[in-house]
Amino acid sequence: MTKIATAMDYELAKLYNGDPDKGVRGLSLSEIADIFKTHPNTIRDRLQKLGVELRPRGGAHNTILELDKLRSKGIDIDGILSDTKTTLEQKAVMLHVHPQTIRNYLKRQKGGRG
Repeated sequence: MTKIATAMDYELAKLYNGDPDKGVRGLSLSEIADIFKTHPNTIRDRLQKLGVELRPRGGAHNTILELDKLRSKGIDIDGILSDTKTTLEQKAVMLHVHPQTIRNYLKRQKGGRG
């Protein structure tokens, strides 16, 4: 692989991952594909070859899967969510999820259909 390809790979991964420390969520595969005028599957394949962990697809069941995945890594989700000094958006950044994922999770915890 040449230096140019490596630099492009780095930029591609950076676009996808964003900057979680600054609360910047990465672009979707479709958004990146639009930039490079290619198909989202091409971007997905390239990121997989680079070893980038891909975000799961959306959907109602996705909330449970994303948070369970974090729980399996030893992250204290309930502790983070019970912290009254941080906003929902700050908690989402800490957990590397979208704020709506947390809203759906909390709604489900209260017995809602979310």
